[in-house]
Amino acid sequence: MDGREAEREAPRKDLAFTALCALLGLLPRLYVAIAWSREAVWDGQYYHLGARRIAAGFGYSDELLVNGVPTWHAWCHYPVGYSALLGGVYRVFGDGSRVAPVTNAVIGALLCAVVHRLARHAMTPERARIAGLLAAFVPGLVVYAPLVMTEPVAALGTLLAAWLMARDAARHPWRGALLAGLVVGLSTLVRPPSWRVRRRWRSSPRRRRRTGRGSSAGCPRPPSRSLRRRWSSPRGRRATVG
Repeated sequence: MDGREAEREAPRKDLAFTALCALLGLLPRLYVAIAWSREAVWDGQYYHLGARRIAAGFGYSDELLVNGVPTWHAWCHYPVGYSALLGGVYRVFGDGSRVAPVTNAVIGALLCAVVHRLARHAMTPERARIAGLLAAFVPGLVVYAPLVMTEPVAALGTLLAAWLMARDAARHPWRGALLAGLVVGLSTLVRPPSWRVRRRWRSSPRRRRRTGRGSSAGCPRPPSRSLRRRWSSPRGRRATVG
């Protein structure tokens, strides 16, 4: 295999390892979601209630008895995005007690894949693989699957936005900025503090040369040329690890 064929083959192998990270992350989470799931508690109880109403076509609401008659009443549990996500899943798969935990298991598996893809823009391929495997097997992330909570979705949104920025930094910076801004906006509906990730894309005048510039409107701007070269260069990726 000559050099050019090796260059074409390397990304394919890397994508295969990304898929492996997702699979390895899914298996333990799926087991935990099925074996350990119980009735939703704490905030999860309200997310579940809101999702059932949305799936049934009643929107953000509950029922109140007015003169003995069930009456539609506007209601939601903050933040509103997670109930909407579960409502769409419930609409397709039903609202059984294991549906939400299995959904979180799938989200956790996607998170492992995104961790690996993002890590490739900040470190060597070998260390990026270690990062993906750590995300797949860290116990704290695995046992979160049965909980009907927003953290896995919020983490996925934050890292996905960062990966979109890094992926498109060299050739399509504006596309990466727009897609990342869209993901951050949707993630904010699930966990409002997610909007603070834009601060990572903002910078003071002293730091702009190496970190790029951010938008005060909340949508990240494309990174500077120097940062795009660092993200896109294998030598630059190794240098960031130090």
